[in-house]
Amino acid sequence: MGSAPKGGSPRHSMVEVGGVELGLWRWFEEPDGYPQMASTPLVGLHGFTGAGLDFQPLVDCLGTPFLAPDLLGHGSSAAPAWAEPYAMAPRLERLADLISRSCPSPPVLLGYSMGGRIALQFAVRYPELLSGLVLVGATPGIQEMDLAARRRRDDEDLARRIEQDGMPWFVEYWRAQPVIRSQERILPLHRQAMKERRLQNRPLGLAQTLRGIGTGHMKPVWQEMATLEVPVLLMTGAEDEPFSAIAASMDAVLPRSLAVRVEEAGHCAHLEQPAATARCIQSFLAQSVPLTAGMRSSSDREEPTETREADAPAESKHRVSSVVLAALSLLMALLAVGPGAWAQTGQAAFPIVNGQEEPEFPAVVALGAEFNGNAFSACTGTLITPRIVLSAAHCGGDLPLEAIVDFGRAFFGPSVDAPTEVLTFEDLVSHEDYEELESSLGGSRGRNDISVLVLEFEASAQPLWFRRAEVTEDHLGVELTSIGFGATAGGGGGGGVKRSAVLTLDALDEQFLISLSDSNENAANICGGDSGGPQVVFDGQRWVQWGVHSWGDSNCVAMSGSTRTDLVSDWLLDRIEEVHGTRDVCDINSLYDDGFCDDMCDELDPDCVEESAEDDDSGASSPSDPLGCGGCAVSGSSGVPPHLSGSHRSWPVACFLVLFALSRSTRRSTWHAFCNRKAQNLLGVQDAYLPPSSLSRCDHPTGLQCVRCCGGASGSAC
Repeated sequence: MGSAPKGGSPRHSMVEVGGVELGLWRWFEEPDGYPQMASTPLVGLHGFTGAGLDFQPLVDCLGTPFLAPDLLGHGSSAAPAWAEPYAMAPRLERLADLISRSCPSPPVLLGYSMGGRIALQFAVRYPELLSGLVLVGATPGIQEMDLAARRRRDDEDLARRIEQDGMPWFVEYWRAQPVIRSQERILPLHRQAMKERRLQNRPLGLAQTLRGIGTGHMKPVWQEMATLEVPVLLMTGAEDEPFSAIAASMDAVLPRSLAVRVEEAGHCAHLEQPAATARCIQSFLAQSVPLTAGMRSSSDREEPTETREADAPAESKHRVSSVVLAALSLLMALLAVGPGAWAQTGQAAFPIVNGQEEPEFPAVVALGAEFNGNAFSACTGTLITPRIVLSAAHCGGDLPLEAIVDFGRAFFGPSVDAPTEVLTFEDLVSHEDYEELESSLGGSRGRNDISVLVLEFEASAQPLWFRRAEVTEDHLGVELTSIGFGATAGGGGGGGVKRSAVLTLDALDEQFLISLSDSNENAANICGGDSGGPQVVFDGQRWVQWGVHSWGDSNCVAMSGSTRTDLVSDWLLDRIEEVHGTRDVCDINSLYDDGFCDDMCDELDPDCVEESAEDDDSGASSPSDPLGCGGCAVSGSSGVPPHLSGSHRSWPVACFLVLFALSRSTRRSTWHAFCNRKAQNLLGVQDAYLPPSSLSRCDHPTGLQCVRCCGGASGSAC
């Protein structure tokens, strides 16, 4: 269960490989020089004109051991004048040497555009050195000889122009290219840093790169990759139609592949939408299951085709789309952490860190996908009505609805492998003002990370309350029980099992309940796959949900944040009314006259009247307690529902201000029980309910009369 500071500052070094010096950027490195091995390392290969440091926004979201060289002719690496080192073969040999020296275990190779072409060629030649392959906007090469020859001529013309006019001209020329324009989405500070790095490139290095490994010079590997057994994740921006069509054709050829489109992104998807890209990659790294369950065997593959997806036969389009949507459904949980140094906590199929298996809380469900007879969890949710599951917006809110309906599942019970009930969805609604985490350091943690999934049929589990009264700083230190089906560690593993841990409410902001691992027993916290799960507090009678897991540090060892339900309660009630035709949760959840006094109902619960009648011996009032409410009461405007109308706040000497708006038509004896429960549960103080003799009266600005409940002190001490 959790998320924390991510990529941080990389270490730069120069290494000699194959007779040339290359600049190397390393993130998450141990003192002995090897990357941290809590999870599979990645090696990133940047695009033309780029540098290894370009991956910073993505690394911030990933929180994974990451190495990225400046490719020959780029950045801090050498830019020799002779042509031979720039060819593909020596590049692959140097990369094999670099990986063998730098990675203690086979990494996942991630390549973007030109780097993707190199990565695919490398995987074909050295598959034993890799555990996986991620390609962003890449191509296996041009098969038609005349088109390849034309591309070589164009590359040579551009190479000469770069040598002639220099980097300032080229940077502006490159920026104006249609395939590059979508990079305007990249965060301004990072985009400016990328521009400055491009300007530092040497014209000769870029020109020789075009002549050595330009697309027209590269040997196509369409046939060779048909036997590649390394798992491959094919990623493209949804707006990058040419490369999305290429990815669909590649997906039809590769034996073990998954094609995913990133919404609101063009060619440079990993930097335009780093958080969304990271979620897909995190799922890819977390488990191999999504890369086998949704894959077709080689015998099911179609012949390679250059057909664009938009023109592909309907059957082929549906097959590719189904795999993509299923994969995306599995990725929902990878998002539960925020941007900047944070990550969404939804990594697929992991559990709470340093918690324990949880046999109770039947309303807490695993959210995931089911296809080909296999079930996977990605996020967590909470049943708040028989047909509504509350979760995080980043858990699939950007997926097509048909993906949720076709593949999405709510798994009730202690684990995904042994569910007591599995239900499907008919709708998903995310908060209209949801803002995703930003991936850059210091970026926003997002807003309104909340969504509801509407079940096709009613669930049998008893739903949970969600808190509507304001949470204030007086609640700091309250113990929050976090529940989820997520990871037991930042590197993944152990997911799909319901776990819980007791966290401490250490801080509040305008959106989140924040918990520091150091404050929690056994340094417990949330982790990948816990996204969307609840943070609950026992109010003396029942468990009430206070928060929805949203973000945490990528290693699940520092801190986490959960969206406050008190801030989104009106939005939730609107969604409830849309589904059930009423906002009365007590009526929907059959809580009236169920043997328990539910004082948060829209109408007076008969159980509260019976309970108060037993508690109230005299019903007599006193001058300082006009309603016979034992001291913690107010008199005021009539016709106001029996709810806490304002939040409490602290006063000197542990003094609390409690406001209640009481209906004059309500029997005063009923409110003894209400006041007692409010004082104990909402104030978080067991003995906060004081007799009239220890209270002083005051006039509230609204005209309501109120009392200050001072922890054992006299009224004058307040």
